[in-house]
Amino acid sequence: MSGRVSAAGIVERLEKFGCDLVVIGSHGHGRLRRLLRGSLTDEVVRNARCPVLVVKAPPAHPPAPAKPLPAQVGRTA
Repeated sequence: MSGRVSAAGIVERLEKFGCDLVVIGSHGHGRLRRLLRGSLTDEVVRNARCPVLVVKAPPAHPPAPAKPLPAQVGRTA
């Protein structure tokens, strides 16, 4: 695909290739932004004739690993 990708273009290719399942990513932008601008992922979900699996993008800054809990004194398993 050259140029800008559109939902209509994606759905057209899905039908052309006879896809059984689509896996598409989502940035997880807020509801207001999606309402105002629309979402390519939302449009593909609405218009595709096959099942669509939406995968949320990982956070830009992954959270720090959890610190281990201190050992409990005097407890046995």
